[in-house]
Amino acid sequence: MQDLPHISVIGAGVSGLSVGILLLRKGYAVTIHAKEFSPNTTSDVAAAIWVPFHCGPADKVPGWAADTFAYFKREIVPDPESGCFPEKLVSYFKEPESDPDWASLVNLKRISNNNLPAGFVDGYEFDSLMMDSRLYMPYLTKLFTDLGGILIQETVLDISQFLKNHPITVNCSGLGSRVLFNDTKVYPSRGQVMRIQKTSLLEAVCYNKTSEDLVFVMPRTEDMILGGTAQDNDWRTDMDPADNERMLVASHEIGVPVDPASVIETKIGFRPARDEIRLEVEKLGNSYVIHNYGHGGGGYTLSWGCAMEVVKLIQDISIN
Repeated sequence: MQDLPHISVIGAGVSGLSVGILLLRKGYAVTIHAKEFSPNTTSDVAAAIWVPFHCGPADKVPGWAADTFAYFKREIVPDPESGCFPEKLVSYFKEPESDPDWASLVNLKRISNNNLPAGFVDGYEFDSLMMDSRLYMPYLTKLFTDLGGILIQETVLDISQFLKNHPITVNCSGLGSRVLFNDTKVYPSRGQVMRIQKTSLLEAVCYNKTSEDLVFVMPRTEDMILGGTAQDNDWRTDMDPADNERMLVASHEIGVPVDPASVIETKIGFRPARDEIRLEVEKLGNSYVIHNYGHGGGGYTLSWGCAMEVVKLIQDISIN
């Protein structure tokens, strides 16, 4: 039996780690190369609840989301160290809203009019999954290294030089693909959230005013997340007080008022958004690159499903 090839992964966010773990479990040797590791990745900032959010392609996202949901329930949630647990998600709307494309994957129920906050005309709730990124990202990192994976902290600047020594590479570099692979279709979607003190709230509550203006309160293991923003092509790294003020005011609107005194810290991250997720094989010289990036706000929701597809693509590659 021919030895399995060594696989190199660029990027140590939730996508890169998920891919690495599945490959290790299939018997591959895997090394992750990344500029930052947890707790300093974009994935560590995410509110991270299972819900397909502003990502495509529409014909593939439901399948990836379903596979991810099933994997979490089977492999991750049963381990209390993972920081992942079932959580109901309630969504409110100020205009009539049809069921989402993925409604059949979850136990979605419409909310009666008399249970809607003032000013809202529609809403639904469903059984989702919370992935507490403060616990889950270190958990994934440890799982990867416990399985024999290798971590190398470096900034990959020249992909042609990198590929000379790495015949099969999985590109999970997110926004890094703008430089490494000259992909101008991937762009930042700026997210600003506040970490707040935990209350007795048992469900996540959200309202999407616009594609860039979000409001959500999400209970986690030891704290809660109040968010947020999805500001496209916005590279600002400083905290915007106006965004925080808007979130605090909007929390009252959705019936989950947040006291400013409960705010622990503000965090900012840049989702790697794209018109469609890029998940495909590219042959560059004598090397293969399997791209897996552009998930926008769906990185956690699609993580294991996309990783499964990456594994299949690698298994289909024949090395000359």
